[in-house]
Amino acid sequence: MTFKLAKKNAFILSTFILMLSYNATAAMRVIEVNKPYFYKNLPVIGICELNAESKTLNNRVGRLCTNPTGIPGYYVLMAEKNTLVRVTISSKTSAYPELNFVPSGVISNDLNDKKLFSDGKVEIINSGNSGDIHIYVGGEMVASSRLNGATKYNIDFDIAFEL
Repeated sequence: MTFKLAKKNAFILSTFILMLSYNATAAMRVIEVNKPYFYKNLPVIGICELNAESKTLNNRVGRLCTNPTGIPGYYVLMAEKNTLVRVTISSKTSAYPELNFVPSGVISNDLNDKKLFSDGKVEIINSGNSGDIHIYVGGEMVASSRLNGATKYNIDFDIAFEL
């Protein structure tokens, strides 16, 4: 997963690398609380959707997901208090040609503002009194060919933000 601050200076966070610039206009950062989790999947072709609000898993094509519920990813974007922030959650090219992830979900704050997001759509939200923006990530996991039962698959997406 990659986090990007799209102002003048970029922060890119992946599993192994943290690159940062100390001249950032605002000290915004993303804290990963947990990644989206689809539980055990069958090695079949299919599409399974994780609803970030209801936490339900729905097999849209085939029987890819075996559990009725999943765990949405939860991320906290920390920004200056009461600041408008542009947030974009986008799909990323998968390391696995047979599996893709298309993110969707909910962005909220402590002012009871709630925005639904879809892949690549820019949402503008106030950071609220706390400065914390809560991001709940669900979406569609798409297996375009049979998955290998011995492989542990990771889903990947980008969270980009700017003032």
